[in-house]
Amino acid sequence: MLALASIFILYSRFFDVAANGLYIPRIILSSMVLFFLLSGRPLIFLRSGTGKFLVAFVAWASLTVATSIWKTGSIASYYLLLQSALMFVVVASLPIFVRDVKRMMSVLAFAGLTAALLSIPFGSTRQARLSLNAGTYGDPNTYAMALIAAIPFFWALSAASQSYFVKIFSWFSMLAILVTVARSGSRGAMLGFAVTILLLFFISSMTTKLLIAAATIGGLVVAFAVMPEYIRTRYLTFFQIDSKTAEEIQAPDGAIGKDSDLNHLHSDTASAEDRKRLLLASIALTLEHPLFGVGPGNFPTAVYEANTAAGIHTEWLVTHNSYTEISSETGFPGLILFLGILITSFKSLISVFKKAGPMGDKPDARARALAKYLILSMVGLCVTVFFLAVGFDFTIYLWAGLAVSLKRTFDAQPVVSEAAAEQLETVAPPKPAFAPAYAKIQDPLPRRETPAVEGRQIRFNRFR
Repeated sequence: MLALASIFILYSRFFDVAANGLYIPRIILSSMVLFFLLSGRPLIFLRSGTGKFLVAFVAWASLTVATSIWKTGSIASYYLLLQSALMFVVVASLPIFVRDVKRMMSVLAFAGLTAALLSIPFGSTRQARLSLNAGTYGDPNTYAMALIAAIPFFWALSAASQSYFVKIFSWFSMLAILVTVARSGSRGAMLGFAVTILLLFFISSMTTKLLIAAATIGGLVVAFAVMPEYIRTRYLTFFQIDSKTAEEIQAPDGAIGKDSDLNHLHSDTASAEDRKRLLLASIALTLEHPLFGVGPGNFPTAVYEANTAAGIHTEWLVTHNSYTEISSETGFPGLILFLGILITSFKSLISVFKKAGPMGDKPDARARALAKYLILSMVGLCVTVFFLAVGFDFTIYLWAGLAVSLKRTFDAQPVVSEAAAEQLETVAPPKPAFAPAYAKIQDPLPRRETPAVEGRQIRFNRFR
């Protein structure tokens, strides 16, 4: 329960904007760590290939801190990595049954919904883009990434339930999250969600494909209806602003903020060009420091120093790409270990998906559905982080921990065939639901036939 509460707090970021003066998150997280250490399960994650890659990655990152160009600047990123590794260890080691993994995924779904609903009382629209007014989700791109990654868990919640109320609630929750993401103006998150939908479309049946197509069209109509004009134009203008778009925005129709919207679009285009340059700079920095990199969190420092030496005044900028963030700050070995975490996580999920299928070794519709939707969520997450510098953030490692737990708990559960289940029911039939009270009293001694001697019965005192 403490682990579920910690996951909800960390992912919803509720205490970033509400009751942030209290120490509730620190108390719950500290209690979770204490009881987890006493549970006797902290090292179970080492049985997986993903866990071994994580240990190697943390060890290598520790070495790169010692060789970084600015050791003090690496402390924050390294501390964040240790927190992320701790959440991976808890999520990968603590669950015992498949249903425990399902509970964690359900908590993440509700945490995503809570984060989306927090934008109503605590939302901020900087440059017309929606985000929370404080905390980690104050960045619209990070906010949208967290919301998009939670949507497939509502698919899993809807698929696993027979209740129409749960299904309707799940779909309305997904609609609320999508509207919030659309208003955030994050093109990277929308691209990641589009890849997720495309993958779901290809692996679904024909009937489900029609439903996906209808739901996608309806969602796009609703999203475009509620988002501001600047956000709509932002999604349609990825690389440059053509003259027609500029004329439409500056059209004298009496609307307010047209010139401001045009300025925002020009700023977005310049930001896209800056991100391309940062991507190339991170690749060049990786090639310049191929072994140890410049140290965790030191990419902005290295770029600032290089630009200052060249007489160029720039701000402190991150890579806006998690993969080149890892490669430029921890070198090629760090990137290989980071990719190893992702690849082995996908391999674990694909293994469960195949084995739990109708033709697999251990058919299990519930485990198969969990693996399917966790794969979809991780695919969207891996696409989205290509446009964000969140390589040390806990989200990726939390998803990897879920993959490890799902495979471990699925492999540990026994195989019970239909024939064995029927045999168990025949040998031990269930008792009637409304049996009388005296029927539950069982005779402690076996009954014997009363012997007869010389034509008369002999009575035995059974209690003697």
